[in-house]
Amino acid sequence: MAKYEVMLLVSGKISPEQATSITDQLKQNIKTESIETKYLGIKNLAYQIKKESTAHYFLLNFNGDAKSTFDFNRLTLINKSVLRHLIINLEKDYGWRAVNNEKKVRLAKHRLAKYEEIMANPDAPRPLPRKARYERPKRRDEWDIVLRVTDSGIEEPLKRTPPIKRKGIESRKPDTLEPQGE
Repeated sequence: MAKYEVMLLVSGKISPEQATSITDQLKQNIKTESIETKYLGIKNLAYQIKKESTAHYFLLNFNGDAKSTFDFNRLTLINKSVLRHLIINLEKDYGWRAVNNEKKVRLAKHRLAKYEEIMANPDAPRPLPRKARYERPKRRDEWDIVLRVTDSGIEEPLKRTPPIKRKGIESRKPDTLEPQGE
């Protein structure tokens, strides 16, 4: 027998008594000694579910087997007044992968340390996050100056860079190509 917690949202268009009777009908199909039911009230939904904006919230806690939760799940899907339901096994550790993952543990510790530092001194100045990163100009974006004209009007030849090798192919500059047949 495992401990289960069920969150149930019943249509807000019906009265609280009718919503309670619907949950009582659903509870009859759970085979257990005791079911603790808590009515959390009628609340507005963050978004519409089945064209409804309000719902009655119920919280059910019980000890049972997996088969009874399957039956409960099937019956809530059939019932049109039930908008949503969530069944959680409280004994199952859902975060065991995160606890065993070293990278996630390290990141969580870093985030916690940063949070505690901010909370300890909230008025301390902090650097703004970088909005753009600097990128070096790529080789293909640089200009090669072959000839330069000076003030006296004389062109001076400049040093040429050696050909660039890319993936085994030697690329040449246009002026290093030999003239074609005359």
